[in-house]
Amino acid sequence: MKLTATGLPSLKEGLHRDDLLPPLHINVGKKRKTWLIRHFTGGQHRKDIVGYFPAMSLAEARDAARLALGRIEVGAPIAEEKPKHPKDNVLTVGKLIDDYERMKIRKGGRGLKSLPEAMRAVRKGLDRHLKLAAAELTKADMRSIRDRIAKESPSMSDRFLAYCGPVWKWAAIEEKVPANIVPEVLRVGPGLVKRDRILTADELAAIWKACADLGSYGRLVRFLMVLGIRRGEGAGLRHGRVIDGRWKLTKEETKAGREHLVRLPKLAIDQLGNGGPVGDLVFPGRSVNDEEVMLSGWAKLKKRLDKASGVSDWVLHDIRRTVASGMQSLSVPRDVIEQILNHAQPGVAGHYLHDAMEKQKADAWKRWATHLEHIINDEPRKVVKIRG
Repeated sequence: MKLTATGLPSLKEGLHRDDLLPPLHINVGKKRKTWLIRHFTGGQHRKDIVGYFPAMSLAEARDAARLALGRIEVGAPIAEEKPKHPKDNVLTVGKLIDDYERMKIRKGGRGLKSLPEAMRAVRKGLDRHLKLAAAELTKADMRSIRDRIAKESPSMSDRFLAYCGPVWKWAAIEEKVPANIVPEVLRVGPGLVKRDRILTADELAAIWKACADLGSYGRLVRFLMVLGIRRGEGAGLRHGRVIDGRWKLTKEETKAGREHLVRLPKLAIDQLGNGGPVGDLVFPGRSVNDEEVMLSGWAKLKKRLDKASGVSDWVLHDIRRTVASGMQSLSVPRDVIEQILNHAQPGVAGHYLHDAMEKQKADAWKRWATHLEHIINDEPRKVVKIRG
């Protein structure tokens, strides 16, 4: 048969001959694939190893076979040293992901803020294949992983493939893998669609009430409901960072890569708990070896919240949209809302207007917090209701 670079990872067990170079064969075993040449020398049929796949590619194996055959013709040993065993230098899936991540960090530029989240999703999806040779990961493997993730979350299966795409595109261009297999794996979820879910006043009240029994996770969700910040920004807050009701996030702490000054209204301060040592997490997860760690197990916590509140079909990020829409209903100017969300200003405004609008932002947060208190206390509201 004609061996091809893309077909090598899926070859069945057995000995396969290369029609382009008949002495060259690849022996596919249960644990490894071995390149060898079959020849007749000194009145005997011989088989000599020239390398291992995937450490040695098809093109390299053909070159090595031609060199070995040439040496056999002149009576020289086929190689000056034995080929290295694949365990010595094989590029595994795990190492490939590590190499890609290091390359992106070194290169910098767009996408660096979301890189850790993307790589966590890729490693989690490929956790059963991280020790497999990268060149041996097949489309069938990717489809199996896609289907396993889709059973829990079809949209997450799409996101997993979207995160894998750039990794395997780079690997194929750099000839670390035979081909980019990701585009040939169909997506089975709804796609990376733009959400427009806004929580109603009744839903906000139900979620707020349910948070009372969910510990630091419940306090964090309430904190997000007051401020409209991102989940990761809130989860990373540590004692000592809020001074006189002001919390300054650095460029490294925000997804936007810009400093963000947050003026906490009293309702947000109430969610900070009873204080703690400077540097400790305000919203910690379970302790590990007596040390506090960040919250994790988000999906399980969210399921508990949904069950307790009776509100479904929403995600934590919908809170940001709800806060922004609510502020709009309270007649907060759009440019102030954009500053509260820490969004980049488009066009001319982004280039020339750099006022952080601290007073306007503080007033907007205070007005929204007052409105939210009316909602959660089921009090009459004179302001316009939230659309949704």
